[in-house]
Amino acid sequence: MAQPLSLKLADGTIVTGSSFLKQAPLVTQSSPAIPLVVLIHGGSVDCDSFDIDEKHSVRPLSEFLGVPVISLNRPGYGGTTPLPPATDSKETYIQRQGRWLHELALPAVWTESSKTLNATSIVLYGCSVGGGVATVAAGLAGRSSPTYKLSGLVLSALGCSPDTAPMSRFFGDNYAITGKVIEIPHEFRQKQAAGPHAALFDVSVFSSRRGESNTSDAEVYDINIQWPTYWSDYAKDIRVQVLYSVGDADTLWHLNADTMHEFGRAFKSSPWVESRLMTNVPHHIEYSYQCSGFLLRVFGFALECAASFEIQEGRNRQ
Repeated sequence: MAQPLSLKLADGTIVTGSSFLKQAPLVTQSSPAIPLVVLIHGGSVDCDSFDIDEKHSVRPLSEFLGVPVISLNRPGYGGTTPLPPATDSKETYIQRQGRWLHELALPAVWTESSKTLNATSIVLYGCSVGGGVATVAAGLAGRSSPTYKLSGLVLSALGCSPDTAPMSRFFGDNYAITGKVIEIPHEFRQKQAAGPHAALFDVSVFSSRRGESNTSDAEVYDINIQWPTYWSDYAKDIRVQVLYSVGDADTLWHLNADTMHEFGRAFKSSPWVESRLMTNVPHHIEYSYQCSGFLLRVFGFALECAASFEIQEGRNRQ
C-alpha cells in the first residue's frame, strides 16, 4: 500500500507524493547496493499515475525486489507548492521544474531517505513531461556536484519532435501562454494516453480516473514548442546510464528510426544509453498490457545502476 509523502523543502515550500518503502525482499540481491527509484509524472496526471490499480503499479515489484520507490507530485500538482510566477526568468516551465527537482526536491528526498532506507543512490524515472523535467535535473546534476547521488535515468513517452496537432485544440489557432488551467476531457485523455488501438491496453485502467489532474497551458506549450530547442543542451551533460523507451503507437510524438537515434545520441557524456521503440505500445506504457514487463525492466535497470555506481565509488576511493 502506498503511503502519503510530504516533505518540507529548504525554501520552506512543500513537496508531496506517495512512497513504497517496504524492504523485505523475496529475493536475495547479488549486490548490497539499493537504488531509490524516484518517479516524476507526466502532464495532466499526478503521482498516482504510477499506481493505478493492481495490474498497473510499481508497488508489486517494489515489494518483491525490496527496492524503495517515491513518486513525487511536481509543483502545482497534488499538494506540492506551485512555483512562483516567472518574472525575469528566461527559463521555460520544464526548465524551472527541473531546477526545482535538482536543487530542492531531490536533495530533500535524499536527506530524508538515504539513511532510513539504506539507499545507496537515486535512479530517476520521468514519464512524458516528467521525463523532460528529469532530463533537465539530470543535466544540471551532471554539471555540478549534487548533494544527492544519482546513478541512473529512465525516460519514457518522450522524444525530440512533438506532434503539436493533438493538443492544439486547447489553444486555438496559435499556441500561446496565457496562464490558464487546461482541463483535459476524460475521453480525449484516454485516446491520447493509450493510443488509437484498443488492443494495446485494458480500458479498465481508466475506469477509476485515478491519477488524473488538470494541467496548465505553460506546460503544454513548453513540451510542444520550446522543448525541442533546448533539451539536447541538458542531455549532453548527463553522466549516468540512460534507459529510454517510447511506444510505436505514441500519438504525441513524431517517431521513426531517425528520431530515436537523434534522441539517444544526444547523451554524449553518458557511459551507456539504450534507446528503443517498443512495438504495440501507446504513449502511456504504464497503462498498457506491456506495463508489467516494462516495469520489471526498469527495476532491473535500477539495480544495475545502483550496483555499478557503488562499485565505481569504491574504486574511486582507492
